[in-house]
Amino acid sequence: MKKIFLIALCVIMGPVTIASAQNSILKGSFKRIAYQNVLCDDIHVYLMDRGQMKPVLENLMKKGAYTFQFGIGPDQNMFNKICYVGTNGEYFPVYISPDNTVEINVENSKINFAGKLNKENQVIANYYKIISPLHEMMYTNKARAVSEDEIAKVINEITPQALNFVKQIKTGNVNFDSYMRFMLPYSLQNDVLQLYAQGRSFPNGAYPEYLKKLFSTDNFNSMKILDLPFGYDLMLMYGFAKECIGNKRMGTGVTFAIESISCKELKGEVALWGMENNCINEDLNVFSEKYKEFLVTKEQKERFEKFYRILSLRKVGGNWVDFSYPDIDNVQRKLSDYKGKVVVIDVWASWCAPCRAEFPSLRKLEEELQGKDVVFIGLSLDTKHKDWEDMVKKENLLGVQLYTNREGVIVNDYKVEAVPQFIVFSKEGKTVAFDAPRPSSPKLKEIIETELKK
Repeated sequence: MKKIFLIALCVIMGPVTIASAQNSILKGSFKRIAYQNVLCDDIHVYLMDRGQMKPVLENLMKKGAYTFQFGIGPDQNMFNKICYVGTNGEYFPVYISPDNTVEINVENSKINFAGKLNKENQVIANYYKIISPLHEMMYTNKARAVSEDEIAKVINEITPQALNFVKQIKTGNVNFDSYMRFMLPYSLQNDVLQLYAQGRSFPNGAYPEYLKKLFSTDNFNSMKILDLPFGYDLMLMYGFAKECIGNKRMGTGVTFAIESISCKELKGEVALWGMENNCINEDLNVFSEKYKEFLVTKEQKERFEKFYRILSLRKVGGNWVDFSYPDIDNVQRKLSDYKGKVVVIDVWASWCAPCRAEFPSLRKLEEELQGKDVVFIGLSLDTKHKDWEDMVKKENLLGVQLYTNREGVIVNDYKVEAVPQFIVFSKEGKTVAFDAPRPSSPKLKEIIETELKK
């Protein structure tokens, strides 16, 4: 059974009840194919957060109609801002203003705004009418059913119209107008590059004019790129499309993205992003030496040291990062207390069914290795102490059981994002297996016994 991602388990909610303090509504329907003919049943709302999208709302849609409704109040910090609504990689911007209802309906990658629109959402609606044929090609299977000539025709026809439209945006909302004139041309780049990167290529000399110009332009020359909610995705896609597809080079997206950036500080940010997201496909020390020169601020250098420590921890032979958490008697226990023993860590949560399914096998393994120089440490990611305590007692869990409240080193340094996760450290505090087999697999016992012999 696959690991259960924390975000999926922690924030699934039922239908939203609109409280009196909430004075705006975002609603509609969103039909997006997840795989084959199965539609997505989750819906998400994001805000821009330093080159990426930060989730602020999520829900399950009503099956059949695939409708959703969110109540939005002042405490959510969404008013007079552009947010992004969607699922499974397809998102559309909408503008949220106080005391307003925004309704969108998406099907076959086409968005329709319903009801009375404010001037900001009218701009967004008009823009997506222009790029609809391009958007439909990108997010459906239509692009795979047509020739490169037809794709080039759509790109050549739509991109000038879209860019001309952007130049004329003038709602009177100065902040909105300025941001949209900055953001939409990059959004267009992102759409075209994703279409191009689907595996279709154009014969030499037959590239659409838009792509020819795009690949010969200095697109990433300032830190302002991180004001885009898809900033990192765009830079990585640009590097991949230009070098891997266009120039037939072998390499990584992070490397090619950095090569395409002229702003030194921005190069450093992409290198750090690669480290943080574990997207480095070369030796960590080689990567570090190659890109250290682009870390130009104190804050970048501090993040580099943190990410380096995390990545080193994940590698076989890396050093553990010490932690301290309370046990069921509220006594603080440190990882370093157990140096000299093989340490097996089980990161789990009471709401995680696969975690609970491993408890019998884990207990059997602990009993078989009783009296050996091995200690088993359970780290719960529960945020309700009683749930954790009740589960420890109900399952009569052995070993050292600690409560993390989903805080501290296990989240910030170990970056555990899914449970269950098992980690094995040597007697010297070195990483043996950061993503070790589960107790239900005989391989975990083999790993432990090999370490005990050393």
